[in-house]
Amino acid sequence: QHPGELMSRINRDFLSILRDVGSPMFVTAVYAVIDVADGKVHYANAGHPSPFVLRKSQGVAVPLDGHDVHDPALGIVEDLSYRTYE
Repeated sequence: QHPGELMSRINRDFLSILRDVGSPMFVTAVYAVIDVADGKVHYANAGHPSPFVLRKSQGVAVPLDGHDVHDPALGIVEDLSYRTYE
């Protein structure tokens, strides 16, 4: 499963719940899948600040490269297809 696809499904379900409750609300989230074998991270970002990678060997936390933008928080835009970043 791609993180963007799951985030899109969560958004759709969350909006459905909010309609039933009648309360405006939103949630920020990041969902990541880390492949330790090839060192790749696939993630989706819904309105959350850019995620960081902790590099224990160097003792630093660095932002994931090039993705200062993100998709809107969950519960704001209907039928949004969230993107998966690598």
